[in-house]
Amino acid sequence: MTTARVGSEPYFIPVDAEATVSAVSGSSVELRRARNATAFATLAAGSSQTITEPCFAISTGERSDIEIAEVVAASAAAGDATSSLTLPANSICAIGDSLTDADNPANGGIEVYPQVGSRSYLLWAVLLSGGRLRYRGVSATSGYTSQQVLDEHLPVVLAMDPAPAYCAVLAGRNPDGSLATTKANLSAMYDALLTAGIVPIACTLPPSNLEGASARDHELMAWIVTTAQRLGIPCADFYSPLVADTGGYGTTAGGTSYGFEGVNPVHQSAAGAKVMGQVLVDALDPHLGARPWILPAQGAGDTTSLYDNPLFLDDTDADGRPDGWQAPSGAPTMALVDDATVGKGKVWEITRGTATMDCYGDGWNVTAGHRLLLSVRLAATVQNGDANRDTFQLDLMRQDLGNVACNFAVARDVAAGSEFAAEFVVPAGYTGIRPHLQFGGGGTAGSIAQLAQFTCVDLTAAGF
Repeated sequence: MTTARVGSEPYFIPVDAEATVSAVSGSSVELRRARNATAFATLAAGSSQTITEPCFAISTGERSDIEIAEVVAASAAAGDATSSLTLPANSICAIGDSLTDADNPANGGIEVYPQVGSRSYLLWAVLLSGGRLRYRGVSATSGYTSQQVLDEHLPVVLAMDPAPAYCAVLAGRNPDGSLATTKANLSAMYDALLTAGIVPIACTLPPSNLEGASARDHELMAWIVTTAQRLGIPCADFYSPLVADTGGYGTTAGGTSYGFEGVNPVHQSAAGAKVMGQVLVDALDPHLGARPWILPAQGAGDTTSLYDNPLFLDDTDADGRPDGWQAPSGAPTMALVDDATVGKGKVWEITRGTATMDCYGDGWNVTAGHRLLLSVRLAATVQNGDANRDTFQLDLMRQDLGNVACNFAVARDVAAGSEFAAEFVVPAGYTGIRPHLQFGGGGTAGSIAQLAQFTCVDLTAAGF
C-alpha cells in the first residue's frame, strides 16, 4: 500500500501493474490517462477505482490524500522474464547552482553527455532507490542565483520530451538581493513544474563551512518546508542530517566530512552527497511505485538489449571476462561468480591492480537522436574514496573517436544489489558506441567492483 498526497496540478501514479486507487480525504480526485486529457474517473473521498494502466491523479481542490494498492498481474510477471523495456515513469532531474552542478554534466548537457560522479546527490538517489528512479540529468551552473536558475535552467526541464516525473529544485544559496525575491522565484519554479505535470521536489540548503548558516538561510529553509507542505509536494531536507551540532558540515561515524574540504567548504563531499541521495529517496518514497524499468532477466533472446550477453552467462575463453568485452589493461583480477545479493545470472567481479584498469566492450550500432537507456546492477568497495579519489567508472563512448556519450563514476562504497539507470540522447555524429570500464585515481590495489544484469536499450526503436 502506497500513500500519497496530490495537489491541484498533475501528479503521476507510477504503477506497472493493476492497482486500486482510493481517495482517502480532502477534495475529490480526477484520474486522467494523460496530463491534459479529460478525466476518465472522479473519486470522492471514501471511494476507489481499479486501474489497469499508469495515469495521473489531480486534486479538484488544494490537496487530496490517496492510497494506491498494487495488484501484481500475471501479464506483468510474464513480461519481467522477457523484456528490459522501460515505462515512462519515475525519471528524475534537477536544477540549481554549484550544489547540483557538482560531478554532473553542467549546464546544457542535461540529456547529452550525462556524466555523473560521487559528489552528485542525484547519482546517489538513483543508486539508493532500489531501482525506482532513473537519471535524466541536471541543468545547473556554479554561482547562479535563484533568478538565473528560473530564467535559464527551468526552461531546459520544461522542454524535455518526454517530461521527467520529478525535478529537484535546489537554489537560494547565492543571494538574489532580497529574501522575498528568492521566495518568489522558488514559488515560480514549483508552479511551472506542476503546471507541466512534473512533480517538483523542494530542497533545503546543505550547510556551509565557509560562512555557516545565516539567519537568512534558516528563514528561507523554514519557508521551503512550509511551502512544500502547503502545495503537497515532496520536500528533501538536506540541511538537518548534514549539519554539525555547532554548525557547518558534520562528519560520518568514521570521521569523514560531509563537506568537500579540499576544494570548497560550501559544497558537499561524496559522503555528503550519499546522504543527500538517501534524503531524496526518503522524500519520494511515499510516492514511488514499482521500478519503472525491467532489468534483463534472461541471458539470450532479449532483442531490446543492444548487448547480447546481459547476464554475463557466456565466457567462451573461461578467463573470468564475459563475452563481448576485450582484454583489459592494468592487470586486474576478474571472475564470474554467483552472488544473488548483487544480481541475477553471473556477477562480474573485478579487483583493481596497482595500475589503472581500462576494459572496453565490443561496439553497438546506434542512431543519432535516439533515446537510450543504460541500466545495471552493481556493488563496489572503493579504497581511498575521499583522500585519493580512487574511482570505478562505467561509460559508453563513441566507437570511432572515444568521446563519452554517457558516464557514471563512484568513489564511495556502493551496497550490493544497487541499481543505476540513465536515459540519454545519442549525440549528432554518433553511429556506434562501446562500453568502457575503468578503475583509476588513487592507485591503490584492492578496490572491487561487481556488475550484473547489464543492458543498454534503444527506447526510440522500441517505441518509447
